[in-house]
Amino acid sequence: MAALRATPEDLIEIREAYMGMESAVGDLPSSVESDLRFHMAVLEATHNAFMRPVGALIQTALRASFRLTSSNRTLYRKTLTLHRAVVDAIEAGEDDRAEATMLAVLAQTSRDIATQTKVAMGGKENVGSHKALRTGVNRMPEEKRTFRSAAWFGRDDKDGFIHRGWMRNQGLPSHVFDGRPVIGICNTWSELTPCNAHLRTLADQVKRGVWEAGGLPLEFPVMSTGETNLRPTAMLFRNLVSMDVEESIRGNPIDGVVLMCGCDKTTPSLVMGAASCDIPAIVVSGGPMLNGKFHGRDIGSGTDVWRFSEGVKAGTMTQIEFNEAESCMSRSAGHCMTMGTASTMASAATSPLTPPSPLFSK
Repeated sequence: MAALRATPEDLIEIREAYMGMESAVGDLPSSVESDLRFHMAVLEATHNAFMRPVGALIQTALRASFRLTSSNRTLYRKTLTLHRAVVDAIEAGEDDRAEATMLAVLAQTSRDIATQTKVAMGGKENVGSHKALRTGVNRMPEEKRTFRSAAWFGRDDKDGFIHRGWMRNQGLPSHVFDGRPVIGICNTWSELTPCNAHLRTLADQVKRGVWEAGGLPLEFPVMSTGETNLRPTAMLFRNLVSMDVEESIRGNPIDGVVLMCGCDKTTPSLVMGAASCDIPAIVVSGGPMLNGKFHGRDIGSGTDVWRFSEGVKAGTMTQIEFNEAESCMSRSAGHCMTMGTASTMASAATSPLTPPSPLFSK
């Protein structure tokens, strides 16, 4: 998008940010800030009303990831080459190439984070090895740490009795309160939010991953804002959901949180709420549904509804065809498959707040 919309001033800012990255080799604070400046400049060049505020929101997470990858000169020099390719594609106005090169940057960053995390945890991975992504880099550290949830479950007094005792009515054995991290599964599942109606099943898969990594997963609901049913508008309740998320995390024994979202406002509201709590958080998006199919052609979520409606008014489409198209548009679980708010927010959250994709490990 930046390749198509960047102004001459945007191109100058992107180029200067990249030059700052080049001159900052070996200077960790400067390299982190230069890398952040580069990505914010690209976001700004999209001139997209949704992307820019989300970029500002996730600056803390971006700084943390850049600090990890920029600390190794070999990795940093490798990523400079990829950033240069992004600059060249944007300056050439080649949108597809700019997208491909930026994805390559994100893929390399995911691999570098995995490698550096492995090293920080005492592993023996060599720089550039991808094995860390395949052999449990995301497992909890073996060393004993005192987590936030210990203030609830780690006590031997009356309060500890209450916190653990009532939790055990769910069949939890005593050994799960051994000081392991408690990972909240913040779920916007709701049958009134069709785009998120499959998140209950997806949350079960997330829980299995948390158990496997040595944590204690505890799922909790927050208000779900569905675009298609909620009146007068889902946007009215975005900040309310953010407050719901923040207070649910802050007030409970949660050490980290997985944000389950999909429909338009659910992603920014969950990210906003979690960002206010200063605990580790990742986003698991429900993903887009399959393309609709009607009379041998693709139809998109929402966009074709208006065309069909106007076609009925103009007499170019019958009411029977209109009713038939209704059952052809939404063919699977997931949010709107067009590049609207849901996919835009999911894309914006993908780099700093989601686990590395299996595609990136190849």
